[in-house]
Amino acid sequence: MDTIVKQPLFYTISLLFSRPFAKYSRYIDNVAGIIFLAFGGYLVYSEVQETLS
Repeated sequence: MDTIVKQPLFYTISLLFSRPFAKYSRYIDNVAGIIFLAFGGYLVYSEVQETLS
């Protein structure tokens, strides 16, 4: 990733975990977990499909 892309991305992530949004941290963590599980599931599924074909 280019630095021009990374900087706003890290700023946005840090903003989400800052004090004004601290009361939503549980929901932010849950969404991050869902994204992580979905991506992991996709990787497993794609690998199984590749193995079977």
